[in-house]
Amino acid sequence: MRGKFLEKYRFNVLKFVHDVTLYPVTFQLDGDLGLELGIERNVQDDFEQVVASPKDLELFVARVLKSERLADVISSLINISK
Repeated sequence: MRGKFLEKYRFNVLKFVHDVTLYPVTFQLDGDLGLELGIERNVQDDFEQVVASPKDLELFVARVLKSERLADVISSLINISK
């Protein structure tokens, strides 16, 4: 995501990696988003969520898109861009 007046600002909603078979998919999350969703930190102190199936993927992405953290970031970018 980028804001109109913040061209260099970036907010990564999700980063993901997967094997050639697609599942499981591992998502890395923003720290505040990870805390909000109740995801435990890994050994590197990052928030990661492993998703094992298409249904789990759908549920996980829905949780992320409905999160307060994402709503706050989008709202802030809209307000700054006015």
